[in-house]
Amino acid sequence: MRPGPPPPPLPASLDLNPSARTVAKFRDLVAKGRQRHTALLAAARGIAPAERERRTLSFAEHYRTVPAVAPYEQPLAVVTRVEGFPEAITYINAPDPEHHEIRAYHNVSPEAGIPVPAWFLKSSDVLYFQYRAKAQGEPPPLRSVQRRNVASGTGNTVMTCALALFGEDLYGTELRPDDPSAARTADYGPDRVLTASPADLYFAWLGTENGVSSIWLVRDHGELLGASALTHIVVNSGQNITIHLA
Repeated sequence: MRPGPPPPPLPASLDLNPSARTVAKFRDLVAKGRQRHTALLAAARGIAPAERERRTLSFAEHYRTVPAVAPYEQPLAVVTRVEGFPEAITYINAPDPEHHEIRAYHNVSPEAGIPVPAWFLKSSDVLYFQYRAKAQGEPPPLRSVQRRNVASGTGNTVMTCALALFGEDLYGTELRPDDPSAARTADYGPDRVLTASPADLYFAWLGTENGVSSIWLVRDHGELLGASALTHIVVNSGQNITIHLA
């Protein structure tokens, strides 16, 4: 994993005194992540050749990729936008085939329920095509996806609860689905009893937008990326996690 610039400060909304709503949402994310993990283990890998060709053509016809500007790292970082969509729909990442990693900075797709054309791709597809383009041919195995801005969206809920339970001891920890470590509990009042083990935190991250993107990257493109599974997640900071593949 390549070191990068220091992460931005935690957002003001990351309140380490979680509300009842945050605690309930966290439990839902753990459950959702468990379901996704189980589905990934059972799912077939890869997509049909005709579907891969369709996605390849869609990316070529409707998506435009250019070098990203500062403060994103140069010369690796690229920005991909979608023709006909607002500038807010954008994908800024640093695909790094030399080090078998993608460092994901800013990925925004249309919100769930917003109609999109049939050719619109998942963010995992964009990650794959960015990595492949940077490799200039058959890409080398992908071993990690580092998410540089996870304390946003549902990731905000997970980071809030993870730090409330484990504090900065969490940083550098490898979260694994089979970790037998006991859960920790913090009682913040009625309907605010927060309980989670390190394994629960792994599943919680899979319940977020960042986690599901890596799941689909393995399911759809893992065969061409030399990756068949997610192995563990490392929490690097309050804004930064790395999802490891094998």
